[in-house]
Amino acid sequence: MMPVCATPRQDDPQSLVDAAMCLAGAGLWGAAAQQYQRVVVEAPQHPLAEASLLRLVKGHQALARFADAAELAELYAARYPKNPATPELLQEAAQLRFGLGQRELAFADLDRIEQLLQRSDPARAAEVYWSRRLLLDREDERVAHARAFLERYGRTAGLDRRVVAELTIAESLWRRACDKGLVDDLCIGRQWPRAGSGSKVAGSRMRAAKPRPNWSRPERCGWDAMRVYPRNKARAAEAQRQLAVVLRLAASGDPRIPEDQPQRRREYEEAVGLATLYVADQRFEQTLEIEVPDGLNFHVDEWRRDSGIPKWERIYREQIKRRDVSLMRFKTYVQSSQELADEAEKQYAQLAWAKRSPRMTIAAMARGGQLAQVRADGLLGIEVPAALVSEEQVEAFCGELRDRATRWSVQASMAYTRCLEFSVLTGEFTNFSRLCEAAMRRLDPRGYPVLGELTSGTNRAETFGGPARPITRMEVIGVQEDPTPFMSADMGGP
Repeated sequence: MMPVCATPRQDDPQSLVDAAMCLAGAGLWGAAAQQYQRVVVEAPQHPLAEASLLRLVKGHQALARFADAAELAELYAARYPKNPATPELLQEAAQLRFGLGQRELAFADLDRIEQLLQRSDPARAAEVYWSRRLLLDREDERVAHARAFLERYGRTAGLDRRVVAELTIAESLWRRACDKGLVDDLCIGRQWPRAGSGSKVAGSRMRAAKPRPNWSRPERCGWDAMRVYPRNKARAAEAQRQLAVVLRLAASGDPRIPEDQPQRRREYEEAVGLATLYVADQRFEQTLEIEVPDGLNFHVDEWRRDSGIPKWERIYREQIKRRDVSLMRFKTYVQSSQELADEAEKQYAQLAWAKRSPRMTIAAMARGGQLAQVRADGLLGIEVPAALVSEEQVEAFCGELRDRATRWSVQASMAYTRCLEFSVLTGEFTNFSRLCEAAMRRLDPRGYPVLGELTSGTNRAETFGGPARPITRMEVIGVQEDPTPFMSADMGGP
């Protein structure tokens, strides 16, 4: 039975409130709101005005009248700035404004909260300002926010917030140092590399020798390649200095993140992990910048040996000398690139071992696979020197490159496999998981079905490319296995 609500006396705030409460209890919120509104507007100084305004906020919010709720919450903050409930109400108003697409009004609410708390509770004011990052879409906005946050609250904010802010700046600098475009934040692209100046005009110096029937001289020993693009040196150096700041700051002490804020812990761990990853990526790219020497020739006509024909014997000795020189130059190239690759692999291994988060472990494993695979693809993608015209010469050249590329491909396969195994083990599916999946499906289509069929769809957050980067959102899961199969002594030497 619906209760009967007495008609209120229009000049009595208490009577108006009693009627409003009765009407609200009867489910007649529209009528109840009118009574509360009269108290708020006609008797703003009355003790019941504050409670009436608060009930209006909560009532409109409960009925999804979000614009009205936000406007009334802002009115409450303007009238009662010192009330302990004011910051929370303004926070709710900011969230409602953002949900309604009213970004500027949302920012204005956050500004008011910050002003209210700056003197009384600077740590909380820092958290309020930090929350603005959730409203930012563009990278330049996030960087500007990070710089302003460090300037305002660098001394009072928690260590973890400072680390994430510094990483936001460093990450942007690292990306902007690449002018050609990024692949998984690496400054590389799909392009046929050249083996020095000797092969710039492939085929232009070909002799008149006729190839065997049905043999077609290939331009390259492989089909696909990734080439590193040099980053802007000044911007890259600045980015690496900023990344060093992140890592030093993280090593300076315990962030002391409250246990009831796992999301905050994940953001911190990912910031440190990404800084470690980008430092190692510099070695990754430097490894690919080392060019294969031009003019290599590994072919020797064994049939000329001990022929008894002086001319053939002389040619054979010249071929042996040329082959040995080529092998030495190629070995020097492998050793030089391997030194840088070893440094990168060590850093990726340390990141994987640190187990900061499943997603960063997956990223480190994937990078180890990428490093080996890109080196292999790049080696097979160089142009066959124009001086090599016969099938035997080309096969000797490509055979030597394939031997080395095969070892690197095996390393890549090991890393990709463990990357996928770890993804399945933890139930985490990231962009790096997809990278490992695509690589292994290319190498072994039957053995590696689509990994997404084996993992929960609820965990498919992106590792790269979202707002605020560290874009990943993951649980810290301890895993006892060795996550660094790409660190293999018998696979890494020259």
